[in-house]
Amino acid sequence: LSAILIYLRTCERGERGRGWYWAAVGLFACALLSKSMVVNLPIVLLILDVYPLRRLGGAIGWWSEPARRVYVEKIPFVLLAAAAAAIAVMAQLSVHAAASLAQLSVPGRVAVSAYGLSFYLWKMVVPLNLSPLYPLSPIVNPWAMPFVLSYTMVLAITAIALALRRRVPGLPAAWSAYVVVLLPVLGIFQSGPQIAADRYTYLASLGWAILAGACLLFCWRISRTSTTGTPTTLPIAGVAICVVAGLGVLTWNQVHIWHDSERLWTYTVAIHPNSSLAQFSLGIVLSAQGKPTEAIEHFQKGLQLRPDEPSAHTNLGVALIQQGKLADAIEHFRQAVRIYPDDALAHTNWGSALIDLGKPSEAIEHFQQALRIHPDDALAHTNWGSALIDLGKPSEAIEHYSKALRITPGLAEAQNGLGQALAQEQRLKGEKTE
Repeated sequence: LSAILIYLRTCERGERGRGWYWAAVGLFACALLSKSMVVNLPIVLLILDVYPLRRLGGAIGWWSEPARRVYVEKIPFVLLAAAAAAIAVMAQLSVHAAASLAQLSVPGRVAVSAYGLSFYLWKMVVPLNLSPLYPLSPIVNPWAMPFVLSYTMVLAITAIALALRRRVPGLPAAWSAYVVVLLPVLGIFQSGPQIAADRYTYLASLGWAILAGACLLFCWRISRTSTTGTPTTLPIAGVAICVVAGLGVLTWNQVHIWHDSERLWTYTVAIHPNSSLAQFSLGIVLSAQGKPTEAIEHFQKGLQLRPDEPSAHTNLGVALIQQGKLADAIEHFRQAVRIYPDDALAHTNWGSALIDLGKPSEAIEHFQQALRIHPDDALAHTNWGSALIDLGKPSEAIEHYSKALRITPGLAEAQNGLGQALAQEQRLKGEKTE
């Protein structure tokens, strides 16, 4: 926002505003460092150049000398945006976050994108039934009714904006900026389990908010110059105050949902009971709170929806360990490793369950696997040390506890284990001297 404001100041000052121009470039760089979603700012600036700045199009044209200067001044912005976009894409690919064409087809991406455009606009106007998560269905039918309605809405708004482009130039400008700002988070570049997210709305809604404010200002000016004596100023102000107050109440209620993780995911599960992510997340929270029975219920519901999720099997196994059901826990760790052989956490917890079953030698095999996958896994070193203590090998246990503490200084389990290993070593030395 600061970059846009400074850019507007630059245009206002003309040649005297070169310092402001580079300040805008610097602020854009800062914005990219904090949120890659702003990568499309150069296009938004071009939209502003068309309207309201009128530095492009119209009498000036699109390829005249003044127009070319407008394009040239965007080069630093475009270079920064290109670098940020490349980094963002590489980051997505490195963690396999982007959906492949096999997971979401081209028609499916078009459908999800159209849905996003209509969804965000609708939520701006009617911000009810907001949710922390709007899950994307594993199977997207581009001709399902919600998507057909979205196509209709997008095409209708586009047609209206084009028809009114001369009489109300702010409308196509707001619509274009809205589409451009949302483009990185629409289904064209699908990433994550959501079809939409409330957090993407606030930047995209700015154009519409400005347009609405301009309409109110226009109505107010008409009322001031009206000769009919109709008192329209107070009703307009009253409507604006009521809208702001209503939005404030809705915001207050929504904030309470984010009070803590349990409340957040309980609310999400209530709205989207068929979301495996919501079920798994609530299960993790409950398991961490020492409520394994409730956690297991949600893990099982989630696995009914998505049986091939390895982390869910691992977390269910942890909850079963809390209940003392070690054999059942091991079965879920086995399934997690079958689905994803490089699940280090599953191997580590599998080994812990084997220690509890009195099988430290077998447990060590799984700790070795975990450390092969993640050499800096402090928990695997700690549990390996526990297995070695059970085998009466305190010297080797001390080595693993020490490694764990080098990786994670202050790890309580490793510190306690190290103390036990040192005590066992001293005891064994005493027995030998006797």
